[in-house]
Amino acid sequence: MADPFALKYDKYSLNQKEKLAKLCLKYKLEAGNAKEKYWDPKRKTFVVNLKSYKSKAVREFFPSLKNAKNDSLEFRKALQLANRCLKKYEESGAEQELEEKSKIKYREPGAGRKHTALEVRQAAFEWIIDVRGF
Repeated sequence: MADPFALKYDKYSLNQKEKLAKLCLKYKLEAGNAKEKYWDPKRKTFVVNLKSYKSKAVREFFPSLKNAKNDSLEFRKALQLANRCLKKYEESGAEQELEEKSKIKYREPGAGRKHTALEVRQAAFEWIIDVRGF
């Protein structure tokens, strides 16, 4: 059985997902290394509380989830979407300025190299086809 909330968050365009990623990144930079320590009587030790910048961004981006509980299914799905968007945004390097490509590396990785001696390759291919009799 398909999850009813899973399809709900697939309808967003790339532009909207990019906005969500930028919002997450903004709150991530604001949080920085801000860690709060507090005493947990149940564990009988100090616990570090990391401020959840993703949930803050989700609550701002999705107005319907502003007062939702953290463990609700819909909120978790939106949080997963924000997590994926932020990960893709950081992997793409879109937050950094685009650097000029060097003169040596002017092709994208995996693009392959240019073919040389096209006429010779074509003649060899035709000769092989003629020999085999196709």
